[in-house]
Amino acid sequence: MKGMFFVKELSTSQLVLTGDLNHHGTLFVGKALIWLSETGFMTASMSYKNPDELVFLAMNGFKFFKPVPKGDIVNFTGKIVNLGNSSITVYVNGVSSLTGEIHVEGFITYVCIDQVTRKKKNHGLVMDDAESTEEIRIRNRALELVS
Repeated sequence: MKGMFFVKELSTSQLVLTGDLNHHGTLFVGKALIWLSETGFMTASMSYKNPDELVFLAMNGFKFFKPVPKGDIVNFTGKIVNLGNSSITVYVNGVSSLTGEIHVEGFITYVCIDQVTRKKKNHGLVMDDAESTEEIRIRNRALELVS
């Protein structure tokens, strides 16, 4: 069976405003997780083409490396790094557009379901070849985390 290939990656940007801050005056982790999960969902949806059949399964391996100050613009990039029969795992990272530093990264897994039966269904996506040693490293991390 021939599967369909998917969107390589998707990027979004967020301006860190006063309402996004924690008691330390830096980006609140809850707000960052919202932005990460939105980017992950959009990445999976753009590839699978039917967001109504995608449901959240898990977040894995999230790490915050450095606080994000008010006024920074964070670019979140999602990339599909692992496919099961019905699952799609997306790697998402958040990088400052002002400094180029990575602030946060992690993996989000979604499962494709039939809208009527609510049972898992095959997504029909096919992984492409990794383009760099960094991409191979991230795919291997995903395998370790979601296995």
